[in-house]
Amino acid sequence: AVGACLRTLQWEHALLLVRHLWAKTLTPDTTMCNAVITVCERSGRWAWALQLLQEMGCSGPTPDVTTRNAVINACATGSCWEAALAALAARAQA
Repeated sequence: AVGACLRTLQWEHALLLVRHLWAKTLTPDTTMCNAVITVCERSGRWAWALQLLQEMGCSGPTPDVTTRNAVINACATGSCWEAALAALAARAQA
Protein backbone atom coordinates (compact mmCIF):
# COMPACT_ATOMS: atom_id res chain seq x y z
CA ALA A 1 0.00 0.00 0.00
CA VAL A 2 2.80 2.42 0.82
CA GLY A 3 4.45 1.54 -2.49
CA ALA A 4 1.33 2.68 -4.30
CA CYS A 5 1.37 5.91 -2.30
CA LEU A 6 5.01 6.38 -3.26
CA ARG A 7 4.28 5.98 -6.96
CA THR A 8 1.35 8.39 -6.85
CA LEU A 9 2.80 10.82 -4.27
CA GLN A 10 -0.12 10.34 -1.88
CA TRP A 11 1.78 11.42 1.21
CA GLU A 12 -1.38 11.88 3.32
CA HIS A 13 -2.47 8.28 2.79
CA ALA A 14 1.03 6.98 3.47
CA LEU A 15 1.17 8.85 6.79
CA LEU A 16 -2.28 7.60 7.72
CA LEU A 17 -1.19 4.00 7.14
CA VAL A 18 1.74 4.34 9.54
CA ARG A 19 -0.29 6.20 12.14
CA HIS A 20 -3.05 3.60 11.90
CA LEU A 21 -0.54 0.90 12.81
CA TRP A 22 0.68 2.90 15.80
CA ALA A 23 -2.94 3.50 16.90
CA LYS A 24 -3.45 -0.28 16.88
CA THR A 25 -0.29 -0.63 19.04
CA LEU A 26 1.54 -2.21 16.12
CA THR A 27 4.96 -1.07 14.97
CA PRO A 28 5.56 -0.48 11.27
CA ASP A 29 8.94 -1.63 10.04
CA THR A 30 11.76 0.73 9.16
CA THR A 31 11.38 0.08 5.44
CA MET A 32 7.76 1.20 5.54
CA CYS A 33 8.62 4.37 7.45
CA ASN A 34 11.48 5.11 5.05
CA ALA A 35 9.07 4.82 2.12
CA VAL A 36 6.66 7.23 3.79
CA ILE A 37 9.47 9.72 4.39
CA THR A 38 10.43 9.40 0.72
CA VAL A 39 6.82 10.11 -0.30
CA CYS A 40 6.95 13.23 1.89
CA GLU A 41 10.25 14.27 0.30
CA ARG A 42 8.96 13.84 -3.25
CA SER A 43 5.79 15.74 -2.36
CA GLY A 44 7.69 18.66 -0.84
CA ARG A 45 6.44 17.87 2.68
CA TRP A 46 9.73 18.06 4.58
CA ALA A 47 8.03 19.02 7.87
CA TRP A 48 6.04 15.77 7.81
CA ALA A 49 9.23 13.82 7.14
CA LEU A 50 10.76 15.39 10.25
CA GLN A 51 7.61 14.67 12.23
CA LEU A 52 7.69 11.02 11.25
CA LEU A 53 11.36 10.78 12.26
CA GLN A 54 10.44 12.15 15.70
CA GLU A 55 7.51 9.74 16.00
CA MET A 56 9.78 6.85 15.09
CA GLY A 57 12.09 7.88 17.93
CA CYS A 58 9.18 7.68 20.37
CA SER A 59 7.11 4.78 19.05
CA GLY A 60 9.50 2.76 16.91
CA PRO A 61 10.92 1.43 14.76
CA THR A 62 14.45 2.67 15.33
CA PRO A 63 15.50 5.04 12.53
CA ASP A 64 18.45 3.80 10.49
CA VAL A 65 20.95 5.53 8.21
CA THR A 66 18.52 5.32 5.30
CA THR A 67 15.82 6.99 7.42
CA ARG A 68 18.04 9.88 8.39
CA ASN A 69 19.34 10.32 4.85
CA ALA A 70 15.76 10.44 3.55
CA VAL A 71 14.87 13.12 6.11
CA ILE A 72 17.97 15.14 5.22
CA ASN A 73 17.04 14.89 1.53
CA ALA A 74 13.47 15.98 2.29
CA CYS A 75 14.72 19.02 4.20
CA ALA A 76 17.23 19.88 1.49
CA THR A 77 14.57 19.55 -1.21
CA GLY A 78 12.39 21.92 0.81
CA SER A 79 15.26 24.42 1.15
CA CYS A 80 15.14 24.01 4.90
CA TRP A 81 18.84 23.76 5.54
CA GLU A 82 18.52 24.35 9.32
CA ALA A 83 16.39 21.23 9.71
CA ALA A 84 18.70 19.29 7.38
CA LEU A 85 21.68 20.24 9.54
CA ALA A 86 19.83 19.24 12.71
CA ALA A 87 18.96 15.85 11.19
CA LEU A 88 22.55 15.43 10.08
CA ALA A 89 23.79 16.21 13.60
CA ALA A 90 21.33 13.69 15.04
CA ARG A 91 22.57 11.09 12.55
CA ALA A 92 26.15 11.70 13.65
CA GLN A 93 25.13 11.07 17.29
CA ALA A 94 23.17 7.90 16.48
